Amino acid sequence: MLLSFLTMKKIKTCKICGREIRAKGLCSNHYGQLQQYGKIKTLSEKPSLRKYRICKIKDCGHEHFAKGYCRKHYTNWLRCGKPLGINKGIKFWGKFVKCHICKKAIYRTPFRLKKQKYHFCSNKCYSIFHSKMFQGKNNPLWKGGISDYYKHGLMKKMRLKKLQRVKGKCEICGKKAVGIHHKDNGKRNHSLKNLIAVCRRCHGILHQGRKAKTSKFIRLYGMNLEDLSKKLGCSSAPIYNWHKKGKLKNILTKLHHFTYTNNAMLREQITER
Repeated sequence: MLLSFLTMKKIKTCKICGREIRAKGLCSNHYGQLQQYGKIKTLSEKPSLRKYRICKIKDCGHEHFAKGYCRKHYTNWLRCGKPLGINKGIKFWGKFVKCHICKKAIYRTPFRLKKQKYHFCSNKCYSIFHSKMFQGKNNPLWKGGISDYYKHGLMKKMRLKKLQRVKGKCEICGKKAVGIHHKDNGKRNHSLKNLIAVCRRCHGILHQGRKAKTSKFIRLYGMNLEDLSKKLGCSSAPIYNWHKKGKLKNILTKLHHFTYTNNAMLREQITER
């Protein structure tokens, strides 16, 4: 019954706009104006209630954005100073130039015209130009067309295959492999049977007239830097600093004494049992 009574009841509307009233026969918008300004503002007095503004350009009809233009014509005006832009035959500040490879017409700004000597329409055209420009004698790494190895490109491919097959480990010592060595000590046979994956140290040993350099840590302390870092349980940087300051020997002697005493205590405990 209550719902039917509410629906039957007429809703009072605003005198000016026809919306539902809030107070004094006015809607919330006009009642707010009356409280704030003491009167209700007309369309001419209030800019927000003016007619819908559109773009100046003929047959555009889009909403006004800035300077009397819509968003599209305003961006054209910012770029080239003309709202119609390039579509209506009005030129930009830059120029149309041809792509250096495919001769396609492309627009370039004055900044790019100053900075760049050659212009390209896509990355594909640029890569073609780059491969032509830096080929042979034009390449800064050019050595007169003579390579140390016969079919150098094939050797590089075989090197990658060999390292993948061995899983990047030296075939002599088991450490990280850096390159390959030819078994016949030649430079022409690049077959996988003739190649060995080697680290830098082992490669130096295999070649004649080159002796392997022994580490100063091996000569002074009897073990490598890697082994020292494992033993002391730290990285190689502090070990190197201790070596420079002359503290590494004392640290190693203390560690040796500590391990020796611990082992002696363990032996005594075992004998007592």
